[in-house]
Amino acid sequence: MPIYEFYCESCHTLFNFFSARIDTGKRPACPRCGRARLPRRPSRFATLRHAGAEEGDPFSELDEGKLEGAMDALMNEAEGLENEEDPRVLARLMRRFTDVSGLEMGEHMAELVARLEAGEDPESLEREMDDVAGEDDFDDFFKLKNALQERRRKPRVDDELYFL
Repeated sequence: MPIYEFYCESCHTLFNFFSARIDTGKRPACPRCGRARLPRRPSRFATLRHAGAEEGDPFSELDEGKLEGAMDALMNEAEGLENEEDPRVLARLMRRFTDVSGLEMGEHMAELVARLEAGEDPESLEREMDDVAGEDDFDDFFKLKNALQERRRKPRVDDELYFL
């Protein structure tokens, strides 16, 4: 008699469903909010953690292939920037990076980009930010977008056993 786990994204909750027979095709509705056709999840004991993922690593949830493709596109856009004198172009590139990477700007990076958009000299800003970068607080520069942070948070587990 199998017990299947199903995840409701709306409730961010795992539900256990008992089945009288093996039925891998049936998808129940959420017992809490009614969301139709919940996706089945591997049982917690069978879930393997990504070998390179470390607790607190902001990049562990990012799709590496997608990020690599986005970085290639950004590198193509950045070619010739060393001859570009308008700091607004660099700020626009940094904003594009956050759009494609799944990261959003932290406090220091947002300030840096705003100052570039205001036309401040990138080299003087870089010297100024070197002091801040030494503090080793990644969240001051980049952080996961809220949707990714929500996915990283462990789902609640409903202890009730439902029938499939």
